[in-house]
Amino acid sequence: MPGQEIPRGLHVQIDMGTGQRQARLMVEDDSVDKQGFANKIAGSDIIEVVDADDRSGQVLLANNIAGNSNTQKPMGFVIDAGEGLVDHTTSAQLDRELEELKELAYDTEQAERLMQEPGIVPALLRLSDPTHTPISWPIYTRQLSSAVLGTLVQNNPALQGIAYRAGAVYSLLHILKHEYDAKTAGKHIFALSALTRGYAPALEQFVDLDGFQLLHSLGPHASTAYIGGEVESAKVDLRIIRFVEDLLNPELNPNVNQNATSKILQFTVTWCNTLARRLIDNLGGKYGDDGESVTYRHRVPYLDSLQLLKLAYADTCQLPNDFEAWAQAELSRIDDAKDGDNEDYRQALIDLDYRALTGNN
Repeated sequence: MPGQEIPRGLHVQIDMGTGQRQARLMVEDDSVDKQGFANKIAGSDIIEVVDADDRSGQVLLANNIAGNSNTQKPMGFVIDAGEGLVDHTTSAQLDRELEELKELAYDTEQAERLMQEPGIVPALLRLSDPTHTPISWPIYTRQLSSAVLGTLVQNNPALQGIAYRAGAVYSLLHILKHEYDAKTAGKHIFALSALTRGYAPALEQFVDLDGFQLLHSLGPHASTAYIGGEVESAKVDLRIIRFVEDLLNPELNPNVNQNATSKILQFTVTWCNTLARRLIDNLGGKYGDDGESVTYRHRVPYLDSLQLLKLAYADTCQLPNDFEAWAQAELSRIDDAKDGDNEDYRQALIDLDYRALTGNN
């Protein structure tokens, strides 16, 4: 509805035809604020220190969880696995328990019960980690673990806070940096985006830990190093585009501190130029199995993100001098081809040409 406030944590886009904002839930297949918690990251492990008052409160909540037969069995098995008490030969059972937890996580009440168990976040992070010693869990287990964590915390500041205080921002950046499977990397990005979107402490820590630089390094050129093929690698690239778009959206993150705001503005300069340059350079010349149309579809999110950034950061998001000539050449090429299948791409070029490119002049 016009004028209606958009809840924090939703994915926001602008309808280029009407100028109206549209919001939807995130898609998976997408200074510490409490003194009592301290975290130390040692390799892939998380060492959590909780003061006595907090622990006694958590024990009471954990006892409440223990009475709930829906959560007790899968959660206990997952925590045992994360603590190294489950043999890797039982990975099939672990996957079943994670799948059950993921279904439970869609229910807010169940998610809140699960997240009050002190061991659940560290367990999920260890299961997601490709560098976990003595041996990492299989790809599908890592995918499920990050998917569960993201589903648990998305659009819920209280649960985002629990994961943040358990060291999830540190760990997910470490996990994403070392992941080698494209589809699994996408799940880690989903978890990280669910944790940071709309929750200022996590976003500020993400910025301080050079999270933007990590995402920038995982561009279309670097993503070819993933296993899983070009299609999955392209999906990772698009997830990063959407994730950064939301991180840079001031409507989703209105309460970040001045230091983070300054770094976000600095990165906006880099990111606008990067998106434009990747388009001009044909995204590394990558094509899909069904030909050039895949490249067109891949380009639309780049153009949409540039449009949104230009609207939000008119003075900061400056495009390269040769971008306008490239866009006009693309429009001429599409018009000459008379290919109706590329209408979305054509419209995105027109919108950006009209509203954004003129801002450079």
